[in-house]
Amino acid sequence: MYLEELVTFKQKLLQKVCTSPGIVKYFNADPESGEALGPKELSYKKIFPYGFIPDTQTDQDVFVCFETSVPNVMPNGVFKRVAVKVFVLCHADWMRLPTGTRADLMSNEIDKQLDKSNFGFGMELMSVKRFMAAKDWFGTELDFEATDFNSLYGMIEQDRNQ
Repeated sequence: MYLEELVTFKQKLLQKVCTSPGIVKYFNADPESGEALGPKELSYKKIFPYGFIPDTQTDQDVFVCFETSVPNVMPNGVFKRVAVKVFVLCHADWMRLPTGTRADLMSNEIDKQLDKSNFGFGMELMSVKRFMAAKDWFGTELDFEATDFNSLYGMIEQDRNQ
């Protein structure tokens, strides 16, 4: 297992989050308006594959960012597990929606897309936490664990060596 597989994995995560209609609708001021932003409008502008905290002067908005880490590496270099943290950041003025808070509703959609997802390996939601990122910015942290990560990428490595 090489770190390049994590790069590929993060790109797949970015693509999945940017193209999910259930997630994308919450980037609109009115989620039920039917308008949808595309991956070009979201990627690296509202959805980041790295930690992002908006400036307190940023207009009211909502952002999603995620980080991957490898908490355990076996002596032979095999990744024991891959941790994925997804952060939903929402300005207080954008939080309230008729059916709940934007952060909760968006977190629910992200969970639907990633938990037990079809990346070729399992991703399991491990915990959900609340946080305050900056003045008037609130959020949800979803902690996932990718299981059987090496079985998928082990097959890629076998293909490389053939």
